[in-house]
Amino acid sequence: MKLSVQDKKILEEVKQAYIDAWSDKCFDEVEPLRNLDFRASEPVSPKVAVQIMKKAVPNGYNDFTPDLLDVLDDCQVTLAREGSVCIYVDRELTRDERKALSPDEYNDYAEKGWRLWWD
Repeated sequence: MKLSVQDKKILEEVKQAYIDAWSDKCFDEVEPLRNLDFRASEPVSPKVAVQIMKKAVPNGYNDFTPDLLDVLDDCQVTLAREGSVCIYVDRELTRDERKALSPDEYNDYAEKGWRLWWD
């Protein structure tokens, strides 16, 4: 799947927030560049979210791996970073989806959507 111009913009935002997870530079160089309190400017489809996160956290991040997001369908995903990996989805997830994603936190954030966070 080819990324649209908007998706590429989101990719660059997310990569900047997670620069410490993908950059070959030493941590001391990228630590001041990462963003631990980040939310992408626009949501993306789950398929695009997987592609973006594979570039932003190619080796996963704690208990999160980008392929976890493959279980999502019929929703929009806003990629985020709140210390660790975080996403917002625009609908409540099914029990099976929550089990497959296995986030450390799953909360309803009314106007922002449903929040999933992995540590």
